[in-house]
Amino acid sequence: MNPLGAIGSVIGIVDKFIPDPAMKAEAMKAIVEFQTQVDLKQVDANMASPSPWRDAIGWVCAACFAYALIGREVLMVLGNTVFGIDPSVIPPFNDGLLQTVLFGILGLGAMRTYEKTAK
Repeated sequence: MNPLGAIGSVIGIVDKFIPDPAMKAEAMKAIVEFQTQVDLKQVDANMASPSPWRDAIGWVCAACFAYALIGREVLMVLGNTVFGIDPSVIPPFNDGLLQTVLFGILGLGAMRTYEKTAK
């Protein structure tokens, strides 16, 4: 894969299909300007994060789901096979509260996206 991604592919196409050096330079300049605009908008979007708490809660939810779906099962298998621990002593994961928080975060994110696009 090209390290420049899609822009690198476009540059390759421009390089192949535009023989005139002046037109090629103009096309390359337009591509670089476009990529710069995209990068600046991404930086603005990253800086405009309304709350670090929402991001933190999202990471906590992701970590808890990873434990519930993978980590607990791995602990049960390793506990039983390596350490001889009965798998039933590892408590089941109660994900009811976690799902409530996750759906709340997703709802707030969707509402915020709608507000930004409705303006």
